[in-house]
Amino acid sequence: MALTSTQLRALLDPDEPNYSTMATLLGPDDLPGLTELVNGPDPMLASKAAYAMTLIPDASTIAAVKAALPSLHDVVRIAFAAGLPNLGEHDVEGVALQLLEDTDTGVRKIATRTAGLLDRPALVAKLRSMAERDPEAGIRALAKKAVEGSREA
Repeated sequence: MALTSTQLRALLDPDEPNYSTMATLLGPDDLPGLTELVNGPDPMLASKAAYAMTLIPDASTIAAVKAALPSLHDVVRIAFAAGLPNLGEHDVEGVALQLLEDTDTGVRKIATRTAGLLDRPALVAKLRSMAERDPEAGIRALAKKAVEGSREA
C-alpha cells in the first residue's frame, strides 16, 4: 500500500533522511508520489525524493526515473546519479549514459563515479571516451580512474 503524500514528506523532510529506513518502507506503489515530489518546486525535497526512488528494487523504478530525469534541477539529476548503484540488476545503462552526457559538471562528476562502480561494458566504453574528450579536466581524470578500476580495462 502506498504511503500518503504526508507520510512521504515526513520521511524526506529531515536534513539527513534515514534512507535505510526508507528502503524498507518504500515500494513500487510509492513511485507516483515520489515522482510528484521530484517534479515539485522544492529542489531539496525533489532531490531527496529522487534518491529515495532509486531505493525501490523494482523494474518499474527505471521507467519512473527515466520519466523524471529531465528535471530542471541539477540536484535532482545528481541524486539520480548517486543512486545508480541502488538500482542493481535493473537496466540502468540508459539512465547512466544520459547522466554521463549531462551539461552540468556536477551531474557528470557523480555519474562518472557511480558508472564506474557498475562496471558494465557500455558504461566503461563511455567512460573511456570521457577520459579523452570531456571538457573538464577533473571529469577526464575521474573517468580514467573509473576505467582503470573496471574489469573491462
